[in-house]
Amino acid sequence: MLENDIVMTCPLGSECEEIRNDGNGVPKIHRCMWYTKVIGTDPQNSNKEYDDWKCAIAWMPILQLEVANISRVGTATLASFRNDVVVSNKNDESKRLSENLLNPENLLNQ
Repeated sequence: MLENDIVMTCPLGSECEEIRNDGNGVPKIHRCMWYTKVIGTDPQNSNKEYDDWKCAIAWMPILQLEVANISRVGTATLASFRNDVVVSNKNDESKRLSENLLNPENLLNQ
């Protein structure tokens, strides 16, 4: 099947944007409230840029991938921060222990 044979239709049976004449015969653009412009990069292909108008329903899979990617990066950053804090705490603890061993009077003052 050729891609040219595919006809995309609105699940709501609506037109995203159309020109209609108002009561005075003046043409006006009628635009669906869900017709949304998104600008950014494709979360699956960072080389592909988006600057396009589509229905909000059509954008949902792409935006869900973006949210998942951002969450993954946030989780990795938090794990890295946690590891840095653990290492820092271990260094501080071993420093305190070595100071106490070198000066036993510190143990009595605690």
